[in-house]
Amino acid sequence: MAMLSTETCALEAGVTATTVRRWIREGLLPAEQVGGRYLVAEDDLEDLLEELEVLEDEDNEEDEDEPGGRANAANEEDEEDEDEE
Repeated sequence: MAMLSTETCALEAGVTATTVRRWIREGLLPAEQVGGRYLVAEDDLEDLLEELEVLEDEDNEEDEDEPGGRANAANEEDEEDEDEE
């Protein structure tokens, strides 16, 4: 099982090392502390990323279903900008 540093996890996840350390601190990402550094099992990182992707997909579906969701909010902002010109 490959063990990854927080920096490597961050690169693979497309986030900062600070975010990875927050995931560890919040218990979202299991890690071992070795010599003052966290090491994360590659499988655990992949599991978390899959879970976060599913949650993000669910959030996007909810926003599309709701009137005034994110897509509509962006359109409303564009309309407001046009009104100001």
